[in-house]
Amino acid sequence: MNMIINIGAFVILSVLWLGFAAALIVNQALLDSVWTAFRGLPWAVQGMIWLLVLPVTAGLWIWETSLPWITPGGGFRCSSSYRTSA
Repeated sequence: MNMIINIGAFVILSVLWLGFAAALIVNQALLDSVWTAFRGLPWAVQGMIWLLVLPVTAGLWIWETSLPWITPGGGFRCSSSYRTSA
């Protein structure tokens, strides 16, 4: 039974990471949409999702967070919301 749970968890997380990578390459706005939909869920549901797929939700959180101490523009991507006017 343990082996089935381990294989199932590995497959689910692998599919989620592959989807994350595909969205990162093909359509970055999809990640924004997923994060917005996730944040719209009730807190209890958000908590369960955080616990079940912590690495993927942490990746989404990092993607959506402005981290000015990493890059001068903040965050890992260059979008109009992070640019400053000169």
